[in-house]
Amino acid sequence: MLLQHQPLLPFCCYDKAIKKIVIRIVCGKELTPVTVIYGDPYNYRESGRLDKAGNKIWDWAYEEAAPRKQYSDSHQTVWQAELPTPRFGRMKYAFILEDENGKALYYGDNGLMEDTVESKNDPHNQFFLPYAHGVDALDIPQWAGDVVWYQIFPERFCNGNPSISPVGVEDWETGESRYDSFFGGDLYGIIEKLPYIKALGATGLYLTPIFKSPTTHKYTTQDYFTVDEHFGDKETLKNLVSKAHELGMKVMLDAVFNHIGSKHMFWQDVLANQENSQYKDYFHIHSFPVLESYEDRNELNYDTYGFYHNMPKWNTENPAARKYLIEAALYWIRECGIDGWRLDASDDVSFSFWREFKSAITAYKKDFYILGEIWYNPSKWLDNGYFDAVTNYSLSREIRDFFLGKNPNPDEFTRKLFGKITRYSDMHSRIQLNLMDSHDTARVLTQADGNKLALKNAFLFMFLMRGAPCLYYGTEIGMEGANDPDCRRPMIWDKKRQDLELLEFFKRLIALRKEHNILVQNAAVSYTTIGGLCCWTLAYGGEEVDIMYNSGSEEVEIKADILLATHTCENNALPAKTIAVCSSKK
Repeated sequence: MLLQHQPLLPFCCYDKAIKKIVIRIVCGKELTPVTVIYGDPYNYRESGRLDKAGNKIWDWAYEEAAPRKQYSDSHQTVWQAELPTPRFGRMKYAFILEDENGKALYYGDNGLMEDTVESKNDPHNQFFLPYAHGVDALDIPQWAGDVVWYQIFPERFCNGNPSISPVGVEDWETGESRYDSFFGGDLYGIIEKLPYIKALGATGLYLTPIFKSPTTHKYTTQDYFTVDEHFGDKETLKNLVSKAHELGMKVMLDAVFNHIGSKHMFWQDVLANQENSQYKDYFHIHSFPVLESYEDRNELNYDTYGFYHNMPKWNTENPAARKYLIEAALYWIRECGIDGWRLDASDDVSFSFWREFKSAITAYKKDFYILGEIWYNPSKWLDNGYFDAVTNYSLSREIRDFFLGKNPNPDEFTRKLFGKITRYSDMHSRIQLNLMDSHDTARVLTQADGNKLALKNAFLFMFLMRGAPCLYYGTEIGMEGANDPDCRRPMIWDKKRQDLELLEFFKRLIALRKEHNILVQNAAVSYTTIGGLCCWTLAYGGEEVDIMYNSGSEEVEIKADILLATHTCENNALPAKTIAVCSSKK
């Protein structure tokens, strides 16, 4: 029997934005929650009954709230209720359920049992929220749920100022994307192309690192306080942020606080002065001497990112190192007014550092967006408030595997999908960075072996899931590329080489998402299937949208108004392996 609830995230939380206590329970199909009972742990009233000794019996004074379906498929249902903030801050609660035979059951901290007066009156047989401390509740930047991000790898996006390009740049059209190749992309080029990004419909820019570094990807930071000279300077960045804000776009930068580039002055001092360096404790050094490079990675005597000797790992337990890194993060917020940080390799950094980092950043700018790079279950980082969101690769893997053919079973896909989504509370799920490809993955069109329909299906589905969708530069015009560095090819600006039909699809997709954002971010999602026609229904506030996917081999007639489809649907006939998004008013 499937029955899940705990009095902690993502099953229970105080949501500051709506000023409600949000309660969630997961049930198998054999159980249905009828009501949530809740109240003050100390509030009892006379029952009018006496015990055997003639003493008055007092009943717990509770209120009731009906939960609603949040996610539902053939195996399970996720139910949710929003309860008013308790007057005196404290609350306990339990669930009344029905089984398949209509029998009432009680579910509290002591487990599932028959629903009786005694089960309700047992003072320790409920789930407890001892006190809803506002200071402990998570502050989530609400604006992040309205953004459609556009990710840019600056060195490969657009060369707007050739005079600052590195010596020996590759030809933009014919050069090969390698780890050591430069093409001259810069911040000037991004400014020049802001109208293109605006016309696409994106409302946020996410830039991979732009700080001084000898590498093309800039994840080997040489100076955290200087924009790389081949990208521009601080004034260029200020101009970019200002112009983006004028166009209604947020700007998120990328930083590495897990490791450093070996050209950074602190590490150079370690190499020069060894155990006498004032910075030796900024890193995890096990013995001396420390060398410039190592032929055998097993000879490394200091911690690094992976086994890269040119990426020494920060010792974030060192107070001076912590102060330096946090000041670097604050510097660009103060100086240029950026709106978010994407934190590279964030799972390798200590929780205590992220706690101090988050506190310092939000003390300066309360609604700042902090995004961690996490490739697996991120609950530890989200539930403890270290990050607002993560790079939601776990969601994209499920969508990719289904629509690109690795896992063609729609029931299994939906079960896994709902499992990944419900890892998060609602306030977190609305602002996760949902992406299908990035600078760290093969491009979707390449993953799909050139199948443009599969690409469209994956993106359309992703854009209608809760979270903040992100589009990697060039995907909208059909760019291909295997794993990095091939996925970092220069942006194609020659319209003759762009897939203009795909570009138009993405413009319509982004417009669709923006038009229905409130629905997508708040919808109850249910899944049904008839034959090969799969339907995920999103419903909220009197509006309903159906994501219909024909998983079969023959076209299927659908009777609904089509908002957007991944293939032409003549006479409302949905072709095989095609998605149509349909709308109706409830």
